[in-house]
Amino acid sequence: MIPVRFGIGASVHRVEDARLLSGRGRYLGDIIPAGAAHGVFVRSPVAHGKFQLPNLPDIRAMPGVLDVMTFEDIAECGLLTSIPPLTEHQISDFQAPHFPILAKNVVRFLGDAIAFIVADTVLAARDAAEALQVEIDSLPCVVEIADAVRADAPRIWDTHPGNIAFRSEFGSAAAIGEAFANAAHIVRLRVENNRLVANYMEPRGAVAEYDAAGTWKLT
Repeated sequence: MIPVRFGIGASVHRVEDARLLSGRGRYLGDIIPAGAAHGVFVRSPVAHGKFQLPNLPDIRAMPGVLDVMTFEDIAECGLLTSIPPLTEHQISDFQAPHFPILAKNVVRFLGDAIAFIVADTVLAARDAAEALQVEIDSLPCVVEIADAVRADAPRIWDTHPGNIAFRSEFGSAAAIGEAFANAAHIVRLRVENNRLVANYMEPRGAVAEYDAAGTWKLT
């Protein structure tokens, strides 16, 4: 396995405090140029389901809205895929599904991106996002990983029975079997590692400006 940069309980030195506490920090909202457009994602409120957007034409006609993009509008951009941080010899039958940038007819997790709205202002983009009707027929879903691999679990991707993208093994099965066979005592323990999410005040972002001279300025 690839070692992590920070171990549990290790001291992490902070380097950004002086800049932020002295008023010298900058957020993306502080450097938006005049006339810049703003984008807002419309995300799924359910974990799994088929959806339709019945009032999409009305949203595109709302004041201040420049564009409303769905899967069909950006299909030519291709698909995304997940690549696990494992070395090749540790993976068997790797078949991670390719998934669209914006969901195509089906959402597969809570917050799955359905549409991207671009407008003159943030408020106009948010108003359009709230006005977009997302009609969803909910499908069965699971929350626990252990439940997702059960034989009767709902399949998230039709191409992946058992909801398994790959299997990873390392170590010696024979040596482990021998160690257990010769052990004086055997203890069985189930350990659950809770999922952790880092919620930043501002996610990663960038401001790009086009120069008529043919150069780009990226902040």
